[in-house]
Amino acid sequence: MLKNSIKISKIDLHRQIWRNFGTNDIKNIKSKYDAIVIGAGHNGLVAANYLAKFSPKPIKICLLEQRHVVGGAAVTEQIIPGFKFSRASYLLSLFRPQIIQDLDLMRHGILKFYTRNPSSYTPLLPTDSQYTKSTSLTLSSNSKFNYEQIAQFSPKDAQNFQRYETWLNNVCEYLEPFMDKAPPSAQFIKNSSTVTKLRYLKKYVPDLKTAKFFAHNFDDLYRLFSEPAANLLNEWFESDVLKATLATDSVIGAFLSPYSEGSAYVLLHHIIGGIDGQKGVWAYVEGGMGSVSDCLAKNLESFGDQVEIYVSQEVDKIELEESDQGFRSKGVLLKNGAFIESDCILSNCTPRITFEKFLKSYDLEKSQDDQVASFIKRIKNINYDSGTMKINLAVNKLPNFTANPNLSHNKPMPHHQCTIHINCENMQLLDDAFLEAKMFNRPSETPMIEMVIPSSLDPTLAPDGSHVVLLFCQYFPIDRENNAQSKQKYAEIVFNSIEKYAPGFKDSIVGIDILAPFDLEQTFGLSGGNIFHGAMPLSQLFINRPVSGWSSYKTPVKNLYLAGSGAHPGGGFNGQNRAFRLPEKGLQKSLNTRSTISTSSSIILKSAIFTAGFTGACYSIAVIVNYERVRMKKQISFGDYPKFSELRQKINNYWNSLPDVKKVAALIVFVNSLVFIAWRVPALQNGMRKYFLLSPASGISSQMIFSTFSHVQLFHIFFNMLALYSLSDLISKILPVEQFAAYYLSSGVFASFMSTFFKVLRSNHHSMSLGASGAIVSCFALSSLVFPNSKFYVFPIPFEIEAQTLFKFLVGFDLLFLLIGSRKMDHAAHLGGALYGW
Repeated sequence: MLKNSIKISKIDLHRQIWRNFGTNDIKNIKSKYDAIVIGAGHNGLVAANYLAKFSPKPIKICLLEQRHVVGGAAVTEQIIPGFKFSRASYLLSLFRPQIIQDLDLMRHGILKFYTRNPSSYTPLLPTDSQYTKSTSLTLSSNSKFNYEQIAQFSPKDAQNFQRYETWLNNVCEYLEPFMDKAPPSAQFIKNSSTVTKLRYLKKYVPDLKTAKFFAHNFDDLYRLFSEPAANLLNEWFESDVLKATLATDSVIGAFLSPYSEGSAYVLLHHIIGGIDGQKGVWAYVEGGMGSVSDCLAKNLESFGDQVEIYVSQEVDKIELEESDQGFRSKGVLLKNGAFIESDCILSNCTPRITFEKFLKSYDLEKSQDDQVASFIKRIKNINYDSGTMKINLAVNKLPNFTANPNLSHNKPMPHHQCTIHINCENMQLLDDAFLEAKMFNRPSETPMIEMVIPSSLDPTLAPDGSHVVLLFCQYFPIDRENNAQSKQKYAEIVFNSIEKYAPGFKDSIVGIDILAPFDLEQTFGLSGGNIFHGAMPLSQLFINRPVSGWSSYKTPVKNLYLAGSGAHPGGGFNGQNRAFRLPEKGLQKSLNTRSTISTSSSIILKSAIFTAGFTGACYSIAVIVNYERVRMKKQISFGDYPKFSELRQKINNYWNSLPDVKKVAALIVFVNSLVFIAWRVPALQNGMRKYFLLSPASGISSQMIFSTFSHVQLFHIFFNMLALYSLSDLISKILPVEQFAAYYLSSGVFASFMSTFFKVLRSNHHSMSLGASGAIVSCFALSSLVFPNSKFYVFPIPFEIEAQTLFKFLVGFDLLFLLIGSRKMDHAAHLGGALYGW
């Protein structure tokens, strides 16, 4: 067993979580929602976000999570006091950039990435024959560095490596778009017209360049999807350590050997991705992988009470009803007996859990509906084999590898930030480890180990001087009978292996969390412990995922959809299996049937009433104030304050010399500046998003006025306020001060109304906007109407432009971009301001 010096931490249900989202209090849970998402893993969170933002109309969404924390396998948990573990998923690369862009996730300030350079390190044992050439192999993003490293083992391989990477990156460039597209339904294509088939062809082969690539590289592509990775690597390279290092990507998370059919695609799958536009790069996320899930959950808060997250709520059953049209889902039954009705259910669970657990009581395999029965039989044939164990360690010092000894006490060296490959000197070692587990159903005595030390770059994860070490180990067959004993025994094998490369490693361990395949299954709902929600051979990819005939997230149970990694494009932290990628008419129809949130017409009516009421109130108050001011003959000033200083007197004199309209403009600039500053106060973020962003779906009428004082970007507030202050001279010649204040405020609200009207008209209920541009355009419209020949400078144009000419240009510009559907600016608000002023 493990040495006594290794402290096994007791894990309980009250462990500290990095952040908390959702509630376990279901007293406020509703009896019905428009959509239910089962599982708040990263795919479930993405699905809920896309449903909330892009559904045809505002809907109520219930997100149910079995665990006490959202994120699924992408969580950060403080199991050992002071140490934060990315408990299951631990590196980011496959998360689709389109999701970050669509949901504008970076605005929350949570996501920070630590890219690794170098990124791969394979130490050698002195007993290995390659040790005489070099003690280790390190790879980075620098081609010259890689050449020098590889040339130590083979000059020929050093020359080939750049060509190999270029070739693979080229393949990825053409295949990556398929990750962003729902696979075509083979059954639908088979029964469709020639025109429809051509449309599908255009969708998946969008241009001649792509068509030529597929035609010219068909043989290579077929081999990449079907052959062993060893065949590919043996053709390119001759040095054992390079081939083994690259081969780890072909088996990681899969119960495969580099010599197994289909392992070449697993290698390809792991390099289709990147971070911040850098292709093939894997990165640590500050605060652990839970930060990504937290960001997605925080983004759901921007939809207000439209989305409700409930944790510690296990689904027991999906309720169905049968009719002449087949089976239809009607809601979910929780373990606690609560039933929640919904016309649309998205399951983020594995296909096995979704259909063999939640629908077990219906015995659908024996259904009279041949389509349903055939589907269930295929679901039951999905391969969930896994030999993966995840071990999370808290250590009091960095590993000291004999291949590259530490140069100073406990200071990270470049290779500590890498993925460190243990027992990976050659592909035969990987194959032997696989065969031992596969043939004898026992843990490998020489396991393949991937070690990462995220605290080498991220200081938020561990106390000073200590580190977090995460181990991804293979191969360990699932053991449902003696899991506790067998995983402890295997952990000892793993630690002994590392000890050979880094003596003293075992003594540095102060806390441990072991997740064997059975633990991954029980804790995270990963059937068989398979991190991909099902193996990824060619027979379980693209149009065959989860099963042939049902590849586009739809299932034969009406209104029940798959949103997890068991659907296309497969496993890994990608988030691509999102609700918005469900282009089925059935989903759109189910979301359009009825909604528990106010309809489009009611949103427009409510906004119109608020606009009319607010405008009337503004001008009524203006009349009263004007009357009282004239009666009392008062002027806007600082007031009769004591004279504190000469500077104060000068400011007061300057202020009193300004026209009253300009004073109001200055006050508006001041208020806008305060709101701008408030956006930068973390404690105010929830309130700012709730009240100072204009979103029709929120139902908060006050947003129509508050958002007109709201700016996030410096250039936005600078140019808006500069324009307002410049226009105030002309406005002072047109309107008395009270009417100007009423005009400015009411024009901003009217611009907000026009923005809301067009967003609802285009079903963009959740589109958000902010800024004073609508009110500014209204002021300019009034000025150009009264003083059409007045001249303006517009940065960066070096000459003056007449007001009426500039106004026509601005209206034409906004009208054009509104018609083409541009979302870069709120063109409807600009046009609303122009209409109000004209």
